[in-house]
Amino acid sequence: MFASVAAGQAEEASLSPAEMLAQARNMTTLQLFETGDTAATLVAAREAVQANVAQLGDGHEQIATARFNLAIVLSLTTAYEEAEQLHKQALAARRALPGGEEAVADSLLALGQMNRNRGHYADAEAQMLEALDLRMGLHAPKTFPVAQVHDELSRLYRVQDRFTEAEEHGLVALRTFEVNLGPSHPLVADRLRELALIHHNVRAYDKAESYYLRAYYIVEAAYGPEAVLTGRALGNLAALYRDKQDIERARTYYERSLTAKRAALGGTHPEVGVALRDLGRLELEAGDRATAEDLLNQAVTLLETALGPDSQAVAGTLGRLAELYIADSRFAEAASLQARAAMILEDALGAQHADVATALSNLAVARQGEGKREEARDLYARALAIRVAVLAPDHPLIAVARDALAAVDAAEEGD
Repeated sequence: MFASVAAGQAEEASLSPAEMLAQARNMTTLQLFETGDTAATLVAAREAVQANVAQLGDGHEQIATARFNLAIVLSLTTAYEEAEQLHKQALAARRALPGGEEAVADSLLALGQMNRNRGHYADAEAQMLEALDLRMGLHAPKTFPVAQVHDELSRLYRVQDRFTEAEEHGLVALRTFEVNLGPSHPLVADRLRELALIHHNVRAYDKAESYYLRAYYIVEAAYGPEAVLTGRALGNLAALYRDKQDIERARTYYERSLTAKRAALGGTHPEVGVALRDLGRLELEAGDRATAEDLLNQAVTLLETALGPDSQAVAGTLGRLAELYIADSRFAEAASLQARAAMILEDALGAQHADVATALSNLAVARQGEGKREEARDLYARALAIRVAVLAPDHPLIAVARDALAAVDAAEEGD
């Protein structure tokens, strides 16, 4: 999705010296991005925008590319408002350029991905569908550019629990990748994982397991048993077995996942922290609270060190630890952790996001346990309002939120 040059760019020989410099700046941004150094990439992307605007003036394709690149990096840091403004500026410029349809589709897809990640699902869907229309006009149906949009739409519909549409688009993407790359290519494994998640979410566990296992066999054969992608595939299987209440099998796969990630990434990588969190969650569900607490505290410490105290991964882990404290009737500790988690998520995602609603609902449980019924009621009401605003009308979490609010009201009336 990252761009080094704009679509439809003229041959290098016809570029002016200023245009060649602008192209070089954009290429530098791309090269830094590929190293994984987000901080350095962000500096280079900002410098490219400023210098390109100063030398070429607004509206040039190299300025659109520089803004697009900067928006991509900013969206990775969840600086969504600034990223959106830059994406829209790049999109407007690309729409005005002759022959710029490919770049327009790139901008629309990137905007759709960002809006999906921050819970703006209606905007994301409109942008992705327009990107699909454009790419289908530019490419044959069973080609990668078209399959990429089907894949992103599948992910969008899955996070909205629109599983029929998610599967439809996911299957189109999978078949295209299989036809072009063969059934055992690592990129096919990622499409298999996406389809597995769809079936996992609707509790079609046997079908999910089949997809997860195919994905696992592909990545292990391609990268070996101690690769990070193998660790992720093992973690997906572990989550499936946890949901099937096969605790022993889930534990085995979580432990193998943790071992693979430590071998591939080292002991302090954020993915190791997530693996510790997942294993801690399993032990909590298995009833071993002491082991669960130890694992979750390890995960919080590692993630805070690796990502900073305000990362979404930290928030998710604090939420798991708060669940443990609620189960132990340690309500004040749970409330403290859950309030911090809710604040992190609201800052990162905005107030109107389904994950924020879940955090507020969990905080309400802790406040209720503390005997702070009125505060709990306000939190339940906020969670309900968010879910009504962002989820489908028949989503089960809306009913859960209504039931929780009604239970608090009934308890007040009974006093």
